[in-house]
Amino acid sequence: MKFTCSLLTLLFIAFVATYAKADLVGLWLFDEGNGTIAKDSSGNGNDGKINNATWADGNFGKALEFNGTDANVEVEHSPVLSVETFTLMAWVNVPGFTGGWQTIATQNTDGPTRNYGLFINNGSGLIHYSFTSGKAWQSFNATSNIVDGKWHHIAATYDKTVFKCYVDGKVDGETPNNLKPDNASTVITIGSWVGGGWLKGRIDEVALYNNALSEAELQRVMLGLATPVEIKGKMATCWGSIKASR
Repeated sequence: MKFTCSLLTLLFIAFVATYAKADLVGLWLFDEGNGTIAKDSSGNGNDGKINNATWADGNFGKALEFNGTDANVEVEHSPVLSVETFTLMAWVNVPGFTGGWQTIATQNTDGPTRNYGLFINNGSGLIHYSFTSGKAWQSFNATSNIVDGKWHHIAATYDKTVFKCYVDGKVDGETPNNLKPDNASTVITIGSWVGGGWLKGRIDEVALYNNALSEAELQRVMLGLATPVEIKGKMATCWGSIKASR
């Protein structure tokens, strides 16, 4: 068992070396369990400040719970976080509607220039994905309602040809687009945009890549970032050991 877990750990590290070091620009696991700093585990030093969010049980390990009124995580601007192609992903658990838009994560300001963002549509519970190009909105909705009090893995990708949104590792909507995202030199916020869009629920394992992962790559990263519900027995224990070592 110990040998198997060690082998899986080595495989995980090798996988991260292949994908994450080249492309991963931000990774907030929310596993600290205390304090007001969310560490960036990508190695890029983009730690986040936790504002009014509380520690809670996550999909695996710890997560942050957001109150829907004034809780978020703020990550100060860094050039590495302003990307033109990207994958933005997170585990989310949202029990209900708030009467307004809910933000998973975004590089967003109150003005017209905004970069990537993942939101929950205030009327339908669908994932909404957007950025601006030339200060004009480029956005679309996915097709699945995730406001059900269950954990879901949400991801959005853009490769300068197509938007894609994934729910639980499967494509849940896509639309063609070949425009260049605006460079929004502002903070990244998790659980809100700047001054609004407050999410009520839990968020875990937020990751940002500077390229668009394929579906197969995304599923592999998803398995590495958090243990899916389906994994049980020895494999769950081994993945738990891997996560504890990060």
